[in-house]
Amino acid sequence: MSSNRQSRQCYRQYRPRQAAVRRELTLHSGADLAGLPPLIRIARCITGKVQYFTAADAELALAGIDHSDPRRREQRVYRCPDCQGWHLTSQD
Repeated sequence: MSSNRQSRQCYRQYRPRQAAVRRELTLHSGADLAGLPPLIRIARCITGKVQYFTAADAELALAGIDHSDPRRREQRVYRCPDCQGWHLTSQD
């Protein structure tokens, strides 16, 4: 056990933090924010799935999925009977 403590001690060396990269805020008013595309509002359903509040938001999320990734198989949008929200599914 003492050799284990010694090996951990070498990892606890002090490393100075790097300076944070700061960007200038370019938005100055509500008119600037109004020009941006609307954000997709999401929540979690009681089933644990991502809940979209409107069908249009779910369709937009479906269009933005990278379908070249084999793990992402979503094909359509459906209305959830439990939360009355919208979900994505891989079923036809």
